[in-house]
Amino acid sequence: MKFPTDLYINYARAVVTGEQPSGKYVQLEVDRFLADLSNDSDEFEWAFDSKEAERYIGFIQQFLVHTRGKWAGKPFVLSAWQQYFIANIFGWKHKDKGYRRYRTALLFVARKSGKTQLAAGIAIAMAVLDNEAAGEYVFAASKKDQAKIAFDEVSRILKKAPKGVRNRFQTRRHEVFAPNDGIMKALSADANTLDGLSLHLGVLDEYHSQKTSDLWNVLKSSMGSRENPLMLAITTAGFLPDGPCATAMDTAKLVLEGRKTDDRTLAMIYQIDADDDWQEEDSWI
Repeated sequence: MKFPTDLYINYARAVVTGEQPSGKYVQLEVDRFLADLSNDSDEFEWAFDSKEAERYIGFIQQFLVHTRGKWAGKPFVLSAWQQYFIANIFGWKHKDKGYRRYRTALLFVARKSGKTQLAAGIAIAMAVLDNEAAGEYVFAASKKDQAKIAFDEVSRILKKAPKGVRNRFQTRRHEVFAPNDGIMKALSADANTLDGLSLHLGVLDEYHSQKTSDLWNVLKSSMGSRENPLMLAITTAGFLPDGPCATAMDTAKLVLEGRKTDDRTLAMIYQIDADDDWQEEDSWI
């Protein structure tokens, strides 16, 4: 079955024209994406590889399936906004050296938007397509139970994946052995195994619940020996206005507003604007 892998560009155009309802910061991110696509300055270090972006999108849609509810067993067909997020993570590369642009990706989104399965799909795609030697893929959160939600989703997806993908992994209760001597596991903030990590991917689930930046810093600092690592934070709204997640969101907004420079962080901030009516369906979108 053939699934479209280029919806991300249609999504960007629809945001610009207003056909796709979106908040201020999604609009600003899309503006940056489109401006960067047309930036032919010698000083601009990055180039977008659409084939590479579509390779990751295509892998998820062709080989992975939903695991819960009425969609269980059906192909994981990515929404346009999900394709946009994935395309940006994997499509942007350094013009000369070839490494990926984004080392950090932040997704602030409402509940029941499929963020956990999206993170699980990204992890599986990276494990198969990146060919990273002895790659370490960690799902982390304040509590072990929360961290295991995304990890368990990986296990469920792999059990339903085609044999050619499934057989490249070995699923265990507490870890998944990945291709090329890789390993996936769930860790909490109080785990005594945080030292000594060498992460290729760190997924921090429900970032809003972190009271300090300690866990983030430990995971991020463990990526120094990797060429294309990704720190992925997925979160809904929280109740810590001065916590590290709120700080990260505020910083990302400054970047999107052009008041701060950061070429290595992708931030998708889905929230209503100050003058939106929360009772209107367009605001929910």
